[in-house]
Amino acid sequence: MKPESTPTKQGLEGTPSRLATFALSMFAVYCLLLAVLHAVGGDHDPTINFVSEYQLGPFGWLLTLALASLALGGAALLAALHRSPVGLPGGTASLVAVWTGMTIVGAVFHVDPIQIAFAEEGPPAFTASGWVHALAGVVGALCLMAAMLRLSLTWVRVIPRPPVRVAMLALSLAAPATYLAMLLTRPGTFPAGLYQRAHLVTVAAWLLIVAAAARSGVFHRVQVE
Repeated sequence: MKPESTPTKQGLEGTPSRLATFALSMFAVYCLLLAVLHAVGGDHDPTINFVSEYQLGPFGWLLTLALASLALGGAALLAALHRSPVGLPGGTASLVAVWTGMTIVGAVFHVDPIQIAFAEEGPPAFTASGWVHALAGVVGALCLMAAMLRLSLTWVRVIPRPPVRVAMLALSLAAPATYLAMLLTRPGTFPAGLYQRAHLVTVAAWLLIVAAAARSGVFHRVQVE
């Protein structure tokens, strides 16, 4: 009888690396599509309008593709980190999974024109689709920011590269700061759109850094006790 083959170290590291590469590619596609949307956005004012309002224009399908890429990248990164030696602290996998799901919901259910929805005082005049989109966005953002901070605080003690640790932690703190600034600004007014874009940049940068670190094998060089 042939002896049973055992997984090699290269084989054990190969799957997370491939998953991280896929995640990195999807996050890059997400960023590229958002850049294209800003270039063809027409009268969309980035200082006032939210990114999700691109769904209402002729190029809304690009935002749907962007959100789908983001969700796929998040799922792949979650799988890659789960298979790495450093693992995931308790609860963070669920937080990232919820964010991924809410991203898909936000792609399916479209937002309402923000300036019209908030034209009057009181609750926003959202349609059913608008409410689902808005609630999914809030839940997803809160879950992702909580996961970012928890993971960054955990990894800062074990990741061997100081620049990576500092960048992860700084971005995990900048994300809630920019999100809070957005919430404190009335939607449909200046500079709510800028605050949202600043938040999206911090989140995208954190995801790209983590995916790149996972792809390079940083998490496989961590000494896990």
